Amino acid sequence: MQKNITIAVCGAGTMGTGIAQTLICNGFKTIVYEVNQNVLTKSKTSLFATIENLFLKGKMSQQQLNFAKEHIVYTSDLKHIIADIIIEAIVENIDAKTNLFSSLMNINSSETVYASNTSSISINKIAKALNNNSHIVGLHFFNPAPLMKLVEVIKSEYTSVTVVNTM
Repeated sequence: MQKNITIAVCGAGTMGTGIAQTLICNGFKTIVYEVNQNVLTKSKTSLFATIENLFLKGKMSQQQLNFAKEHIVYTSDLKHIIADIIIEAIVENIDAKTNLFSSLMNINSSETVYASNTSSISINKIAKALNNNSHIVGLHFFNPAPLMKLVEVIKSEYTSVTVVNTM
C-alpha cells in the first residue's frame, strides 16, 4: 500500500483537507500544513471521522485505515514541510503562493515538485516569480476532491516535461 513518496498539502481548508484525504487514501505519506491552528484541528478531526466512516462502510480495509492514521502528519511549522511533492491550496493571492513556495524551496530538495491548486492565477506568473521554476506546475483538483475523479495538470512555459509526466 505505502508509496515511497511524501506529499505535503499546504492549506487545510475544504480543498486542502479533500486533497489530503485523496492522497492518504491512495497510499501516499501525507503532511498537512496550516498556519491557523483552529483550521488545522478542524481538518484533522474531519479527515479522521471521514476515514473511520469509510472503514465502517467497508470502503477501506483495516490495513488502509491503519496506514492513513499512521502516515498523515498535521503541522503549523513550515520547517516540517519536507516532501517530494508540495501542493498548495491556500488563499488565491500570487504573493502568498510565491512566498510560500520560495520559503519551501529553501528547505526542500532541488527535485521537489511544487504544485498550485489555483483556479484563477496563471501558472506562468507563479513560475516566473520563482527560482526553481521548472519544478512548478498547476494541479487543479475539483471540489469535492475525494469524489471528483478529475485533476487538471497545467504546465507553465518553464515546467519540465519530467514534472508534467510525474504529475
